[in-house]
Amino acid sequence: MTTGPNAAACTYLARRLDELRSEFESGQRQLALLDQRRQQLSETLLRIGGAIQVMEESMAALGGDVSAAEVAAAAGAVSAHNGSGG
Repeated sequence: MTTGPNAAACTYLARRLDELRSEFESGQRQLALLDQRRQQLSETLLRIGGAIQVMEESMAALGGDVSAAEVAAAAGAVSAHNGSGG
């Protein structure tokens, strides 16, 4: 067993090592959560992008003569039909 100043230094270093390990684990957990959130956002953006494409193709098929109000009304009807409420 170590005594004197070395014992105090070892105790301090051991305590600090535990703190650093704890901070490291916490950082890893936070990074995993951020990665999960990023994946969810990427999937959401992909779905929105697909919806935009469908809307643009629908408008082009109708000759582009659809007003913004008509598009909004149609989108509201689809949302209501899907149960998403808007």
